[in-house]
Amino acid sequence: MKKILLGISVLFLGSATTAQTTINFDDDTKWTAGAGGSITSYQPDHEYVDGDFSAIGGDGLRQGSADQGGVPGALGTYSWRLRNDAAVVWTATIATGGVSSFSIDARAWDNSPSPDYKIEVSTDLGSTWDSITTIDNSSLSNSLNWTTFNGTVNSPNNDIYVRLVPNGSTERIMIDNFTWSPFGATLDTIATITTADLSVMENIGTVDVTVELNQPAVLDQTVDLVLSSGNAAVLGNYTTQTITFTGGSTSETVTINVTQGQLSSASETFDFILSNPSTDLVLGTDTDFQLTVNQLPTNPSACSEIFFSEYIESSSDKALEIYNPTTSVVDLSNYQIKRYNNGASTPSSTLSLTGLLVPGDVFVISNSSAAPAILAESDLTSSITNFNGNDAIELFNSSTNEPIDIIGEIGIDPGTSWEVGTDSTENLTMIRMSSVSAGNLTWFGGSQAEWDTYGLNEFSYIGSHAGSGCPGPANPVANASGSRSYCVGDTIQLINNSFGGTSPYTANWSVSGVPFSSGDTLSYEATSAATISITLSITDDNSVSDDTTFNVVVRANPSAGFNLSTNSICEGDTSTITSTGPGPGIYTYTYQITPTSGVVNSSGPTGDGYFTSGTAGSYDVTQTLTNSYGCSDTAMHTITVNPLDDASFAALPDICDNEILTLVHPDNSGTWSGTGVTDGGNGMGDFSSTSTGDHYITYTTSGVCSDTFTDTVEVFAAPAANFTFTGSIDVDFTDSSTGTPTSYLWDFGDGNTSTQANPSHSYAADGTYTVCLSVDNAEGCSDSTCQSVTIAGVGINEFSDSDISFYPNPANDELTISSNKPVNVIVYNVIGEQVLNSRVNANQTISVAHLEAGSYFIQFERNGERFTEKLTIE
Repeated sequence: MKKILLGISVLFLGSATTAQTTINFDDDTKWTAGAGGSITSYQPDHEYVDGDFSAIGGDGLRQGSADQGGVPGALGTYSWRLRNDAAVVWTATIATGGVSSFSIDARAWDNSPSPDYKIEVSTDLGSTWDSITTIDNSSLSNSLNWTTFNGTVNSPNNDIYVRLVPNGSTERIMIDNFTWSPFGATLDTIATITTADLSVMENIGTVDVTVELNQPAVLDQTVDLVLSSGNAAVLGNYTTQTITFTGGSTSETVTINVTQGQLSSASETFDFILSNPSTDLVLGTDTDFQLTVNQLPTNPSACSEIFFSEYIESSSDKALEIYNPTTSVVDLSNYQIKRYNNGASTPSSTLSLTGLLVPGDVFVISNSSAAPAILAESDLTSSITNFNGNDAIELFNSSTNEPIDIIGEIGIDPGTSWEVGTDSTENLTMIRMSSVSAGNLTWFGGSQAEWDTYGLNEFSYIGSHAGSGCPGPANPVANASGSRSYCVGDTIQLINNSFGGTSPYTANWSVSGVPFSSGDTLSYEATSAATISITLSITDDNSVSDDTTFNVVVRANPSAGFNLSTNSICEGDTSTITSTGPGPGIYTYTYQITPTSGVVNSSGPTGDGYFTSGTAGSYDVTQTLTNSYGCSDTAMHTITVNPLDDASFAALPDICDNEILTLVHPDNSGTWSGTGVTDGGNGMGDFSSTSTGDHYITYTTSGVCSDTFTDTVEVFAAPAANFTFTGSIDVDFTDSSTGTPTSYLWDFGDGNTSTQANPSHSYAADGTYTVCLSVDNAEGCSDSTCQSVTIAGVGINEFSDSDISFYPNPANDELTISSNKPVNVIVYNVIGEQVLNSRVNANQTISVAHLEAGSYFIQFERNGERFTEKLTIE
């Protein structure tokens, strides 16, 4: 049954339009596929726009009408399908007119749904969000049917947002038929049944059914709860009940009486429905309620079956105790314990028991993390004890297919715990009253009154039960516990477990008719395969005797064996295993490697397979062959794993396509290989390539356990240096290199250099100069080129001009410059280095005392003209 939570708390009861608008998403012209892909693939930006309404988001897609899980995928032509992703956000926007109320249809995706979404509303452009309701299994009534979810907004604002977002991990859902009423519309007062369908026992007494309104009614309203099917006599001769909502009430309850002993069958179902609403009341989508009443089960007869005798629930200190009140040894393999979590109607966990339980003894199952006092008395630890106080626990006889005892009530969630006496089943110890002689399949009014309750952490009673409701055997009964099946080499261990009569007992053991030992324990070495007859004779404290004879079977061990294709391999190699054991059938083969390294893969039931090595060393490979009785034998071979040659080498540098990389490896037995690689032998090699990009260079050793190692070298394109020049004295150089150089170095051939891309240079003397250009690119690749440059026209004779003259020449300490106009005077040595630079305005003497004796060039520069003369310093 669908249970819909309604509304934001503010309600608007004024009158205005009642017009509603429904968007059914069936017009394919109003769908726009998202930028990421097809409209039928999951995307976060598919959109549907229809007037003032728009919807966008997901990941979602447009779903057709084809069945999904047996239910149509759309209510019409199309619907939205939202992805099972915690990041899904689907948002509808109503642009104008405000919103009074809205509804949206939704359904789960497939036959194992676990959806978990919430519907939220924002009236302030997404700054805040109000929660409306949740879409999950409960609100979908655990079905795949389409369900309508309603919400109340009552806001006049434009751009009202309604969104669906997951509450974490979720499953896919479909959504369709978005309907809203504009702000100011009259809201219907809607009546719905909010009580979930129930299944109860006939001794329940009463059942309450709640009917709720979505809003307080302006006037008093009534609606009838009618029994539409079922025998009214079972329900205290139920007649139609009229429910009246007065004084602003929004919730009313009808109490239904259940009369015990009136059922005509083991289970009967009763259907109720809301009917005959008053004038201003509208029936909602949830107007039916189904009640199933079940006959009380028949309890086991006294002293005929085992039952629960103790229950401990406290944090991890959890345990169950089972008591045998009968006069016979009970084979526990015929029994199961079933746990039903949180009102589940099917088992959440099942434990199948094993072992024998003698009369008057108990079997204890505990949590593995329980207190030592509990574990000391435990026969078994199991996760079946992961119960809380609100879980039902059932003891079940699988041989008769019948339950025989229960704690709690299956199919009902009591909240945090079950009532028991004046306590509850949470954080307490319960002991079955000593007078109880059988299990009880009814909790309410039944088993819940059969327990003594104790405080938290009471563990002193676990491990025994003082049952007085069932007498034990009057005479002693000889009985031994312990396995009846052994393998050659085992020690037969049997324990006196006699019962009845008056303890203590005197015990004597005979083997194959020969007295062997006395005492409560027999230990006998099984040296050969045989069936051994063993007799236990006992005498109780009243000198009453009994004996029992039984057979113990000692089975032969199988013969393990296998061969290895080789006992010496390299790291990473394999050695084939051929088993010499008995082959397929009732045998299993396992392998162990000592010390642990590598792995054995055994192919099939024959024990054949292969050993894949791990690290180098010596290893024992052991085969264990086990037959169906658990008897086993082992065989072992030692295998040597040799280390691989070390082909690794240091990381290689990247190079340029005009370079050669020299390859050297300390292991000189191997070979270099790869595109562009030349192997030179003795661990030497070269690599070069004009093909740019990544190149793989491999070294392969040639030893017994050869190895390979590969590294990557990236080859970068080198630039191609080139230049042009113009001028005969003052020369302009222009770079014409290719390959995108990023740095330049010019050598002008006269001792001068430059790092400019396009420099100019003035030569001090005529001659032919070798000019070289070196360029580098961003990857560090370089190239260079040289050209001859001839200089002519630089004067070297004694200079005489009507405007400029200098003397003496040769000079010693001083040099006099005569000029009628300012002139720049520059002196160069013979390798082109500038050694003096001075500005002369008219007749002026400049010092040359700092110049060493030798030949120089003196240059005069004025108005863009230059004149050069040879100068001698003595």
